[in-house]
Amino acid sequence: MSCSYNGMKILIVDHSCHKRTNSVAFFQKLLMEHFEVETHYYDECYKCNIPADKIEWADVIVFWEFLPSRFVQGIVGKKCVFVPMYDNEWGSKWQWRRLAMAGMNVLSFCRRVANHAKRCGVRNLLEVKFSFNPAEYTGMEGDARKVILWERGSIGFSVVKKLFRPEDVDAVTVIRRDEERIPYYAISAEDEKLYKVEVKSGGFIPKN
Repeated sequence: MSCSYNGMKILIVDHSCHKRTNSVAFFQKLLMEHFEVETHYYDECYKCNIPADKIEWADVIVFWEFLPSRFVQGIVGKKCVFVPMYDNEWGSKWQWRRLAMAGMNVLSFCRRVANHAKRCGVRNLLEVKFSFNPAEYTGMEGDARKVILWERGSIGFSVVKKLFRPEDVDAVTVIRRDEERIPYYAISAEDEKLYKVEVKSGGFIPKN
């Protein structure tokens, strides 16, 4: 909880899997500096039952990365915002047409997703761009020449090849999580050698 700004209350609706990955944490922190914020987690991707008292409490409902039940955003009388992620819902043109027809608000952190939304007729779109302050990262461990790729959906090693030349990086770590249940993309022996690829399976690599 945080002090509210102009009395606005925001309910973030998110899948429980993100309790582990913390993908919503930075967004929660940003909002809580200005608004009163609560988060409701659900367990099944397309079966999201938001308690009536939470819906009544909220002025704005934010759907983080998933649109549960495909059109839960038709909550009468509530302003709703969808924050898509790069490798998920944005690929379905019909889904985005429905967003456009409903007048749903969309917040995008990715230029490619924003362009896709515009092509599908979404008008209530806010594209957010970050300007990182290097001073905030001084003294932190890390190597800008090491790449970590979480292979999932349509995102495979070909993305690394589009973004980097072999001479641009010192090593590439590819993460393959067993529970994703997707076919893995083959990496040629030549690419493994050129990009110094290491594949880690079974889960997330340690935070450090």
